[in-house]
Amino acid sequence: VLHEGPTALQPHAHISRIQSVTFADDNTLLSGGWDRLVNIWDARGRPKPVGTIPGPYLCGDGLSVRGNSIICASSERTEEQLELFDLRSLTKVCHVTLPSVEEGVQAPSLFTSRFSPTANTVAVGGARFMGLFDVSQGTLTETTVSGTHLPTVFTAAWDPSGRKCFFGGRGGTVAVAN
Repeated sequence: VLHEGPTALQPHAHISRIQSVTFADDNTLLSGGWDRLVNIWDARGRPKPVGTIPGPYLCGDGLSVRGNSIICASSERTEEQLELFDLRSLTKVCHVTLPSVEEGVQAPSLFTSRFSPTANTVAVGGARFMGLFDVSQGTLTETTVSGTHLPTVFTAAWDPSGRKCFFGGRGGTVAVAN
């Protein structure tokens, strides 16, 4: 992961598929995936992680960082699908358990999360779910709703102003949240 050239892969960086990588700053890279680990790397070339957060099961690009806050959107869980961690201490600050959208249907699996570039807002998407969460003061508060009528959302991106978020999903659907 941290070497240039044709031998760029770090053997055994994770024990399963890596689904998401993101930079926290110029020297800090985070990676996560199916092995329920988020590894923190020194991007200047250290061959082993400098820190690890156990727990998040990432089945998409569900890892995002803003300042010292890490958001993880996990899949295949019945609780704590969205987790906020502190990058300095690698400890969980808080979490959100998403309810089932209807009786007998599993709570949504999440596949993507993206911090707004300008505000304390996180865009989150997954199976029958897309939402914006306020991350103020170490809490996560949902500002939009989920439902069975929504497509599965696999990706999200903010416009540079941070005022609009675009969600992409199954069936070629693109949705916009302001």
